[in-house]
Amino acid sequence: MVQMLKSVEHAFLAKLLIYTLIAFLPSEIAIAAETEFYSQCHKLLPIADEFARECQEQARPFSRTFHPSGGPRGEVESYSIHFKPLNTPSHFVLGCVLNFKHKLDFVGLYYTARPLDMSQFNSYGIVFVDPDDNGGLIIDGIQNTFIAVRQFVTNIIPARLEGRPQNCDDAGLEAIGDAVATTRQSERFRKVDDNNEEYCMVDYCVTNTYNAFISKHTAPIIYGEHHLFMIDGNGSILIDASHYKKVCAGWKGNAAMSYNIIYEMCSISKIN
Repeated sequence: MVQMLKSVEHAFLAKLLIYTLIAFLPSEIAIAAETEFYSQCHKLLPIADEFARECQEQARPFSRTFHPSGGPRGEVESYSIHFKPLNTPSHFVLGCVLNFKHKLDFVGLYYTARPLDMSQFNSYGIVFVDPDDNGGLIIDGIQNTFIAVRQFVTNIIPARLEGRPQNCDDAGLEAIGDAVATTRQSERFRKVDDNNEEYCMVDYCVTNTYNAFISKHTAPIIYGEHHLFMIDGNGSILIDASHYKKVCAGWKGNAAMSYNIIYEMCSISKIN
């Protein structure tokens, strides 16, 4: 009996020691910190339906004449766009776009290279809203690009793009650290090192050098514009180095499209 009690005591002390060691481990080792993207997503998804109704009432209209292939025949594009004021600035903000029928086209998270709380949205000039629901706003005299990176889908909000991640689902786009690329999309990524990223389209893979901006690339990619640029969960932008050099060398002004995000980085020092 004494021997049994000693064994139980030893087992208890061993377990206590393990729990004590875990408690004092650095937080990034003991518990993986939630990225800014998923933190915002979990905070904003519960109010998505309420925001969608607000969007239909308060979205600001915008229209432009688009010339396909630069031809003489113009086509009028009409949209409305709206953003939710946040408590604190973030790279990931809640926004929406209505189509020309004033129906919900997109509700979800937008990425902005400049952290914003969108409280002054109504004072920002609208530069563009494109068919992919990306937008451009003039803030303090400078064009800021907003990339539609994650769609919210509910009983009220329809899916914008089938087969793409929805709500706060794990994108699974990149193999980085312990994270595995689990996406069923045709495109995926793998971090090779701090300067190189492998891009795969189905079975074809190529490794390119990328420049990181805003912050060091340590979180999994949550959005990719093919191999040209990617955005990770903490707001870092990765841009194909050769494309970046060519684009910035030939920059002649802002563009009314999502790729303008690359122009924004031309005047910012890269991280690597």
